[in-house]
Amino acid sequence: MKIKQQNNGSNRSREILDLLKDKKSLRVWILRLAGFAAVVAMFFAALGYGAYLKKTGDTGYYKHALLKIADLDFSFIKNYTSGKFSGLDKVDIDIKFKHMLRLQYLREQARENGMITDAQKNEEFPAKLTINGVTHDVKIALTGMMTVHLENDSKWSFEVKVKGGDTIKGMKRFGMLLPDTRGYVTDWLGMELMKERGMMGLRVDFVDVSINGKPKGIFYMEERFDKYLVESNSLREGIIFKLQEDLDPYKESQLMENPGTRDQLLMIKRMWQDVLAGNLELGKFLDLKKVAQAFAITDLMNNRHALYRFNLRFYFNPITGLAEPIVREWGSLHKNDPNQWSLILEQPREVGTQRYKLERDKVLKMIFDNLEFKRYYLQEAQVISQPQFLDQFLAKNGDKLHKLVSKVYADWPFYDLPTYFLYENQKYIQSALAPDKDHIIAYFDQQKDYELNVQIRNTQDLPVEIKHLSWRDTFFFYPKEPIILDAGHTVAREDIQSFTFKIPPTITWADSLLEELKISYNLLGLDNTGESVLVFPWTYENRAAHAWNPIVRDANHTSFDFVEEVPETNVISIPKGEWTLDRDLVIPAGRRLEVEAGAQIDMVNNAKVICYSPVYFMGTEQDTILVHSSDRTAQGWIIIRADERSSLEHTTFDHLNCSREKGWGVSGAVVFYESPVDFNYVAFIGNQIGDDFLNVVRADFMMENSLFKDINADAFDCDFCTGTVSNSSFIDVGNDGIDVSGTDIQISHVFMNRIGDKGLSAGEGSDMTAQYVEIINSEIGLTSKDRSRLVVSDSKVTNCRIGVTTFEKKSEFGPAFAKVNRVTIEGAELPYLIEANSGFVLDDVDFPPNYEDVKKILYGAEYGKASVR
Repeated sequence: MKIKQQNNGSNRSREILDLLKDKKSLRVWILRLAGFAAVVAMFFAALGYGAYLKKTGDTGYYKHALLKIADLDFSFIKNYTSGKFSGLDKVDIDIKFKHMLRLQYLREQARENGMITDAQKNEEFPAKLTINGVTHDVKIALTGMMTVHLENDSKWSFEVKVKGGDTIKGMKRFGMLLPDTRGYVTDWLGMELMKERGMMGLRVDFVDVSINGKPKGIFYMEERFDKYLVESNSLREGIIFKLQEDLDPYKESQLMENPGTRDQLLMIKRMWQDVLAGNLELGKFLDLKKVAQAFAITDLMNNRHALYRFNLRFYFNPITGLAEPIVREWGSLHKNDPNQWSLILEQPREVGTQRYKLERDKVLKMIFDNLEFKRYYLQEAQVISQPQFLDQFLAKNGDKLHKLVSKVYADWPFYDLPTYFLYENQKYIQSALAPDKDHIIAYFDQQKDYELNVQIRNTQDLPVEIKHLSWRDTFFFYPKEPIILDAGHTVAREDIQSFTFKIPPTITWADSLLEELKISYNLLGLDNTGESVLVFPWTYENRAAHAWNPIVRDANHTSFDFVEEVPETNVISIPKGEWTLDRDLVIPAGRRLEVEAGAQIDMVNNAKVICYSPVYFMGTEQDTILVHSSDRTAQGWIIIRADERSSLEHTTFDHLNCSREKGWGVSGAVVFYESPVDFNYVAFIGNQIGDDFLNVVRADFMMENSLFKDINADAFDCDFCTGTVSNSSFIDVGNDGIDVSGTDIQISHVFMNRIGDKGLSAGEGSDMTAQYVEIINSEIGLTSKDRSRLVVSDSKVTNCRIGVTTFEKKSEFGPAFAKVNRVTIEGAELPYLIEANSGFVLDDVDFPPNYEDVKKILYGAEYGKASVR
């Protein structure tokens, strides 16, 4: 035995020596040992991390860690590391111990009751919130409705209100939510989809929170519903509300105390009651196109929790006079039971599903049943169900999404990006838009004179419109009136409607044609989904007269003797001559309004023009156009969402006012809203009432060779635009010459004299470039405020009290910047008024700030002039 042991030992020694001599084998063994050691290290690191998470109460983490390890998947460790270096903002909250105890008590009460009450959410507690080194005074309160926000023992959701004039990330109020209550990035995806389709979206982010020095982990920071949300979406301030049987506005008491919003709120409430009573069409209160787009996106997200009335908000757009949806809370993207799947327009498949509950909501059903809404919904569903739509959307937002997911990893390193489910949801929408079975059945009723009567019924869940009858694609018989058939489940199974089709004079009808008589149709609003079925041989009345909305009106141009229309060309024209407009003129969409050279329009008796089509004022140097008001009551022109670019040439607008009626009004005497426009040789003279004479909103424009003179307040105000102004003059202006917000604008060869406030004013994130500008005898020459950038060169500012100023007016925007090169400033009391934190470069040299709070001495306090309202 001993001899054997000695031999074995010597054999092993010999093997080791041989291995050391073979360097290649040695490297292989070293690599194997290193790999094994790495796996062991990762295993124990994962166990240690899981133990830590279990200690903090996050047992879900521990379970997922063990499952990943069982699959030899250690990617979550890499993800966690990525999360720790994701650039998370650090948020420190300090709150008194007694207030923390009270919050904990309210939380326990809510958990016992199974719901967070308004009374519990209304209890607010003072605290200090520090973010990025800046401390703010805030109020803290519970938030949410369901106790899912409170189930985690180590942290729960709460709301923050910033006190005083401060904002945090441009927000006054925001929620600090448990990330999984918003599906981590699910809600962000939903809101970015809303923005992509032209709707309002909330600002969100992930932040790393500590409370009283104790780390609480990652929270989902979500903007609340207020004016800061509206402004961040480049929209005019308007009332935000929920739709109940009695409309529920945000901060109703404050709105009622303010004369400027009281009348508008009362008007909105009255309009909503008219809708409920059936006196006002839903499409004259809600922006049904945007509502349909939002609802289609909830189908893409496959979660309709966002549409429940307690979640769904609306913003009343004061320009369009219509309410637009604000949607959030899509839960999480995940695999769904196909038996519970149904689109907004489909009949619910199972009792108790979200779609089933929504169908039984009186207010939402009124939207679902509206045919205009259905047309827009199907058009939107077709767009967003195309794979290239998601491909382009995700490519466009890829960098932002990557950063957000990295932040998520700091809280949940096992997170899988759920965009795959969006593509799966697209497939279902596509299948619903193209069902296997025929959509309709049709029966021939009778032929009488030059008419055919056909009975038709829609057999499936989506509405259709009838195009025509045909025989062998040779003879065509078109409906006497447009035919739209609502979804089959909306009418009794035995009901069938009869419709009339015209027989052309060139066709001799014979019953022998019946065997091959087909009826062609498409899904409502989708012309490219055409289908046809054979007709087998075998009424929908108009609604009550429309109630009134001051903005959304029925077209009435045919009631004016001097307004001409050529239906074949869709042209509506006002010919040369002297005409009196003594009541409101409404031009519908899909037309062209042409005002001929030499036309003189006298607007009296508070008349205004509301136009949903492009306008063309075709004056000439020899034969100009005049729009004036002999009795000084005219309420101006409003062009809304024209589908083509308008053009105004050699035209004078004289003594017009802004449009104002009880509860509604616009700021300008001439307004272009989401309607691109060109001005050439246009004069704006002597307006009486209004913030602005010309107001362009959310559009591209070009102005040259134009004149503003004897202006009541601001001459030209543009909001969220792009455009140019050149070779134009501004003389005797009450407030600002050119005032822009959220706008990119280039200005050249402009003259200004006797401007009551600011000559050039760039505000709210604008980018203004100007050259060859001369401003004389005015209050303030050049102004940049609220995160705007102003660059001026080769210009003169003479005899103005202030030459150049940069400052912050609104805390949600921040400091401003200005740069001037070769700009002569003469005769100024303060050549340069530069606020601390704002930037100013004078002839390529940094100029130091010289005033702490510029706003305090402007707007009529010491310099400038207060805004006119």
